[in-house]
Amino acid sequence: MNKSLESNLDSIDSKAIDSASKLESSFGDSVLNSTSDSTPKIVAIYGDVAYKLDENSLKIPKKYANPKYRMPFCHQAVFVKTSLLKKYKFDTSFKICADNDFFTKIYHLGYKFHKVEQIISLYDAYGVSSRPNLRFFYEELKIAQKYNKFYFLIFIPKYLFMVLKYAIKSLLPRKLSILIQKNYNAK
Repeated sequence: MNKSLESNLDSIDSKAIDSASKLESSFGDSVLNSTSDSTPKIVAIYGDVAYKLDENSLKIPKKYANPKYRMPFCHQAVFVKTSLLKKYKFDTSFKICADNDFFTKIYHLGYKFHKVEQIISLYDAYGVSSRPNLRFFYEELKIAQKYNKFYFLIFIPKYLFMVLKYAIKSLLPRKLSILIQKNYNAK
């Protein structure tokens, strides 16, 4: 998927650019073009993601990621300036986390993100991407350690806790798992 995005960036047509411009202007010029001499330009707008638990249940989990090590939003819920994607491109050596690498990199280059209090995307809470795996672990750790070589001390316990939560969730009957996730805003 990342290679597909990468190859399509160079051939974005004027209709797509016009649509993106209309979307950007719907959030207001003051957000996307807010610059001053001391603060860099906002280049990405993001919102919430509603996780679809089943046909009748949604939840909006709170994301508290530190943008120094991980993007503070779900990639389905962010709009970023095309010029920045063309300039910095996704590192396609990351098979799962190229988006995280891109947003972490631009954050460290001084670019800013702006959150809107709005649901932007729906996400399948039981899809393939919601399951922990070793490739994800390796890539997330590799990205974070570019900026802090001791990040593994924080990340490994977090990842092990995530694996434990997933294991418990997969052992529970689905209805009970959904009830717990809804009542405790758990992921």
